Amino acid sequence: MFPTRRITTSGGDVFRDEFSLAFDGTTEYVLTDFKADYIHTNATFAMWVKMNDLTGSQTMGSHSSKRWYFGFQGANAFIGVANNASTDITITPTPVAGQWLHYAVTAIDGTATVYINGIAQSTTLSYTQSSANNPVDGFAIGARNNGGTMQSFMNANISEVVQYDKGLSASEIKTLYNGREPYNHKEGV
Repeated sequence: MFPTRRITTSGGDVFRDEFSLAFDGTTEYVLTDFKADYIHTNATFAMWVKMNDLTGSQTMGSHSSKRWYFGFQGANAFIGVANNASTDITITPTPVAGQWLHYAVTAIDGTATVYINGIAQSTTLSYTQSSANNPVDGFAIGARNNGGTMQSFMNANISEVVQYDKGLSASEIKTLYNGREPYNHKEGV
């Protein structure tokens, strides 16, 4: 029998870290050629993140100049969607280094919302919907692509990165969070 990598904390929390990517905060990132052409209509972006430290600006995912990114500035979050950005979003629960969080951003009809562990945070972002705001660069994971220059590297593990071509509802985000259990995106709702 193969060993499992199920992690259980003293509080009864269960999360399986089976295939996460580890980023060291210096120069590591994944650059894809994926350019979502639906951000001007509606979209959702989610992943599991375990921060190794909470210092500086660390971007989890980005599309360069045509904004579709989010990350951490210390223990606060930031997002950028289409033609607007929001920084210093207070996160509840406050992130703790070494702890897994499910992080999601939905963009629906001109309003973006941040979710942590399936719960909407109090800050939302208004943006203008236009196909001119679709990304022109490939999607980066673990850093910010700033016009071809990589910066704001993550010092974290990242797992289960997913983008949807629709803005998921609060109940759908809660389903993705799935009580901290892995969610099957191919067979789910």
